[in-house]
Amino acid sequence: TACTGDSLHAATSFFKECLISCIVPILGLTLGSNLAEAFSNRESPLSNRLHAFFSNVLLAHEPVVALVGQPALAEQDIIALVFAAISVTFCTSELLGSCIDANIFESIRRSAQSLLRQVFESHIDQRSWMLEEILASLIRLPTQKRALNSYRIAGGKSVQFITVLLLKLLQGTAHLPEDLTAGFESDSLSPKEYRMLLQKHKKAVDTASSSADFTVRYLIGRCIKRDAKAASNEAEYRVLLEAFIEDCIVLLGHPQWPAAELVVRVYSVHILDLLDEEKSDISMKALALDSAAQIASHIARTRQEIKAAS
Repeated sequence: TACTGDSLHAATSFFKECLISCIVPILGLTLGSNLAEAFSNRESPLSNRLHAFFSNVLLAHEPVVALVGQPALAEQDIIALVFAAISVTFCTSELLGSCIDANIFESIRRSAQSLLRQVFESHIDQRSWMLEEILASLIRLPTQKRALNSYRIAGGKSVQFITVLLLKLLQGTAHLPEDLTAGFESDSLSPKEYRMLLQKHKKAVDTASSSADFTVRYLIGRCIKRDAKAASNEAEYRVLLEAFIEDCIVLLGHPQWPAAELVVRVYSVHILDLLDEEKSDISMKALALDSAAQIASHIARTRQEIKAAS
């Protein structure tokens, strides 16, 4: 059902305030503070109300996500929701286990990430600044908190939370038609029909490629020294870029993470350009060489595995 701009503004503003003015400050409480002590008594009315509030925010998540695609939703409301969701996504808390149920905390963070994915998918014009703000928000975290909440994948390996979030955003933008072969009369395709099929596929992934290219260019740009001066937070961005690419290499070949191959392919093009430029930053050239070696090693290892299995 279509909603008016005023009703959309009221609903999204209320949800945003629940996140920014309630959830984020509560999660930011330190152990030993008066309010934290009050929440720590699980049998107290205050603790019960806190968890009831968290549960109600989770219940409101799906309706709010559905509103994101409404054409009458104003850009200022979209931006406010994104900033609120990013704030919750990067929250950590000292109160987990003692005052706040860890499962509820993770559910709230996942709902914030789901909201980000929906906005990213529905609003093409918001994607670039969203990626920039997500990466900048990670850099603003204290160093010891950036590596928290790693994700385990098949094979027992782990990847960073930020890698999972970025890949989910990229994958959400690639929409293949429900029936790629719609309009073709037989199972055997002619060369012309095959080219048309490829065009359908290319159109579906072009937006994901564009976002992947922006992400890689943004990270590389923050790592490069210009005019003999280091970029702001250059070292932190370099660590982030290196870890992100390493994670994507680890995820190559995993069917649930097709965007990892897209990122590695885009990154490969950019590092070849860096290596070709005589005046490229030396430290970035060293990083590019290391990355190229890792990618080549992974390809060689995969070929050996395929050969051994055949």
